Amino acid sequence: MLHDIQRNYRSNPEFKEMSETTSQLNELLTNYDVIVATNNRQVEMIESQESQLQMTKAMISEKVVNLRVGKGLLIKAIEKLRSAVKSRAEIACNMGRKHAFGSFLSLNTSQELRQFWSRFQDALVEKEIELKNLEQENVDLNDTWNSTINKLETQVNHFGLQIAHKNAEIAEVKKEEAKVVQFIQSYQGSTESAPSQRELSQLEAKLADLEAKLEASKNNNAMSLIRDETFALEKELHSLTYDMQIAQNKVNILRGFEKDESALEHTRRNVTASKLSVIESLCDPKLVQLLAHTPTEDSLAHDADTLEALSQASMAAVDESKATLRHQEARATELNLKKEQEENFVSKLRQELDLLEQGPMQELQRIFSAYLLQPESALSQLETMYMEAKDKTLSRKNAVMFLKTYKKKGEKENCCPLCHRGMTPDELAVFSKLIADKMDDSKNQEKIQKAERLEQQAFEVWKQTETLMPSWHRHQAILKELPAKSEMLNELYKQTRALEVDLTQARLALLQNEGKLAQVVEGCAMLKSVRKNHEQVEFDSRKLATLERDLISRLADSLGSNPPTMTEAQGVLEAMQVNCRELETKLKNKQKEIHMASEAHMRLQGEVNKVREDKHILNQRNNELEKAKDQRDLLRATLRKLQDDLATSQRDFPGVQRELQIKVNERDISRMQLKQAMDVKRSELTQCQQDMQLVKTKHEEVEQLQKQNDEGKLQELEQELQLLNAQSERISREIAVLQPEKNRARSSLSETESFKRQIRDNIQFRQLRDNVDKAKEDIAVFKRKVDKFKSTAEAENACRVANQTLSAAKEARAKLAGKQDNLQELVREVQAQLAHRDLKNIDEKKRHKFIEYETTVMAVSDLDKYYKALDLSLMEFHSRKIEEINAIIRSLWQITYRGQDIDTIEIVSGHDTGDSKSKRSYNYRVVMRKDSAVLDMRGRCSAGQKVLAGLVIRLALAETFCLNCGILALDEPTTNLDTANKLGLAQAISDILIAREKQQNFQLICITHDEEFVQMLNRSQMLGGSRPEYFWTVSREEIAPRYFVSKIDKRPWSSDFVHHPANDI
Repeated sequence: MLHDIQRNYRSNPEFKEMSETTSQLNELLTNYDVIVATNNRQVEMIESQESQLQMTKAMISEKVVNLRVGKGLLIKAIEKLRSAVKSRAEIACNMGRKHAFGSFLSLNTSQELRQFWSRFQDALVEKEIELKNLEQENVDLNDTWNSTINKLETQVNHFGLQIAHKNAEIAEVKKEEAKVVQFIQSYQGSTESAPSQRELSQLEAKLADLEAKLEASKNNNAMSLIRDETFALEKELHSLTYDMQIAQNKVNILRGFEKDESALEHTRRNVTASKLSVIESLCDPKLVQLLAHTPTEDSLAHDADTLEALSQASMAAVDESKATLRHQEARATELNLKKEQEENFVSKLRQELDLLEQGPMQELQRIFSAYLLQPESALSQLETMYMEAKDKTLSRKNAVMFLKTYKKKGEKENCCPLCHRGMTPDELAVFSKLIADKMDDSKNQEKIQKAERLEQQAFEVWKQTETLMPSWHRHQAILKELPAKSEMLNELYKQTRALEVDLTQARLALLQNEGKLAQVVEGCAMLKSVRKNHEQVEFDSRKLATLERDLISRLADSLGSNPPTMTEAQGVLEAMQVNCRELETKLKNKQKEIHMASEAHMRLQGEVNKVREDKHILNQRNNELEKAKDQRDLLRATLRKLQDDLATSQRDFPGVQRELQIKVNERDISRMQLKQAMDVKRSELTQCQQDMQLVKTKHEEVEQLQKQNDEGKLQELEQELQLLNAQSERISREIAVLQPEKNRARSSLSETESFKRQIRDNIQFRQLRDNVDKAKEDIAVFKRKVDKFKSTAEAENACRVANQTLSAAKEARAKLAGKQDNLQELVREVQAQLAHRDLKNIDEKKRHKFIEYETTVMAVSDLDKYYKALDLSLMEFHSRKIEEINAIIRSLWQITYRGQDIDTIEIVSGHDTGDSKSKRSYNYRVVMRKDSAVLDMRGRCSAGQKVLAGLVIRLALAETFCLNCGILALDEPTTNLDTANKLGLAQAISDILIAREKQQNFQLICITHDEEFVQMLNRSQMLGGSRPEYFWTVSREEIAPRYFVSKIDKRPWSSDFVHHPANDI
């Protein structure tokens, strides 16, 4: 069957409906797929063979080209070898003539090469030997000349150094001689040494007279009487001072109690003011408004509970308002999100509608208006138009084909093709002519082309409309959907506005509840503060009563049951102070007498020491003068000897220099001659080496070219070229044989594909015809359904109901889809955040951090308690130490200070205000007190008062803090102090020594230039009954001219005077 169908197709290749069934055609189409695949493989195989042969031929052509290029290169290399051999022979001949070892016409044989290299090497070795001999001769000659010149240079240098050394020694000796002569002239002058002896005798006599006077001054009894009177006065003064100190202590105690009384009065006033403040706070209008009555001290606890309950109720109302506000805000957020989604959807619909109207809809409207089509049936109408155009085109082609078949059959059978009646030759000619006229190619071809153009145009319009119809459907859907979406968006706008009003009301309610809560919290805080102040007032009242009782008890313990008044105690103290000043005046007069006697004694002692020093200096000068004369004579002898040696050296030096210059000139001439000969030999050797290297290079080039065997390679290359040309001719013949097979295979493949296409078109035609029949049945069914409705209104109503139901379902689906998208997006974001490495094991980290937070809060609470307790302890310790220091300062000041304008001084401390949790810092200031008046000392005291205050404060600090380190050093403590204050300081130091005399580790160091203070310190310690055994003086002594040393002398306190040498430091 397949062969019959193929034969029919070959006789009539134009399209026609086949008589076979559709299943048979499908089976044929399947078989044709195998046939087409087989033909394709056959064509591909032939083409593959042809392409392989072509590639092989191209490769052979490429190899031929490469071999021809190689052949040219080999010919060029052979020419280069011949040229190199000729050049080597010329160079060898030139080298033999140039270096005089023979001439060589060629170097083709190995014997000639060995002979050439041997003679060339001998000539090179001979030149090297000559050069080495010259170099050795130069070295030997240089050694000889250098040894001779070195000896002469050594002699010249020795003479030069000897002359310079002698000149330096002569200059040094002359300088020393000038110094010695100058020294002798400065001591001796123009006279001899006899006056120095007379001066020495006078000094010895004067020294004896002064020593006698000094001994008489020591044995004077008037000084002893004055010292005894002074001792009695000091003893009486010390006793009176002790009594005055007791009276002063009573005055101070009374002043301290007055101070405590004034502090109690101040506390009493503060307690009263605090009570009034509590009463005023209870009458505050805010508390009255909150409690609806005026609170009292008794109802504070009940009122606090009432405000606490009111606070809890207000907080609950605030929480409820916040929950309502959050709910409405969440609803508003959901509505806004929904509104944004709907707005975006409507905006997208409108944009899509604009795009459709600007693009596809314009083209569709043009097509509809051009072909007068209805949009609903446009595709079917255009398809019908295309099918009609196609049928018309096929009928044109089939008519021509029928006429051709009709003519052939009539001419072949000589009868009418229709009725089979026989025709004569004339009739047959007429028949042929008539059919030929009807088959005129120009007319039929023009009609066929016009029918094909119409068919193509109908097909393009149909396909274009088919492509654009989805846009028309989408446009209609958008037009139906937009009003519903706009209505829904307006409803969302209304809901949003209503919700905004509810949000505003909820915020106002929250603000009102928060304001009420703030008032209640403020009232609670105010009531708690008032309650705390009330408790503090009660505590202060009880403490005030306790302090009053304690003050009365301490006053009785300090001064007895009948203590004196402040006026009585001050009167007794002033009387004692008057007696003390009188005794001090008498004591000063006696001290002045002692001081004058001491000064006279010290003047005598100073004169004695001066005379002794002058005598020592005069003896020392005479000894130095004798030594200088001996040194002058020795230097003059040395100078004469050095001048003789210098004259001898200067006489021999020029001869040695001349001999050295002659030898140097001879050496330079010899060196120049040898250098010229060596340069000539070296240039000859270098030229010979370069020529040898040139010959070696050329010989290596020739050998390298000979090793390549280019002539043999050239023969092999020519044989390979002949072989490749034969292969190329064979491949060309094979390609020519394959060409007819390839054409037959392609022709068979073309016919098979054409017949396959004819079968496929028949199958598609039958499918389309079945679709048309089915569509007609559908139309009939639809018409029957339409006929069931009584009227168009009912159909439209049913359609509208169905559309509404569909729209509602789509709207609900869109809402749910929007919520689902938002929730999925939120889930993705949260999952992305949780997947981050920073949030890995976040639950465990949160638990650890919460534990750490709770423990830190507990630790901070405990540390705060410990800090407060420690701070209170430090403040109490600081206050006690300040009181202790002030007590010692008060005692020392009353002992040392002799003025009447300042009763005592004190250290006042205070701490800077600031955050209680920050580090506490203290500031200190020194104040002076007179009766009950207190003033800062800064800027209001003299220099002496400043120095005395500094000493007293240092002594008090040492008394307080230096219990285990009993070292106290005072450097120049009497600076800017007058006599009375010096005496007071001495008395204070004596009291400290008396108080510390039983302490083993106590050491007092006092450094001073003030002899009067030392004497006062001595007398104060004698009156007190205890003093150190020794004191030390530091002086400076000149042991040589301009060379001093410090000297420390140990002296007993029992000495009658204080040694004060002239060179005291």
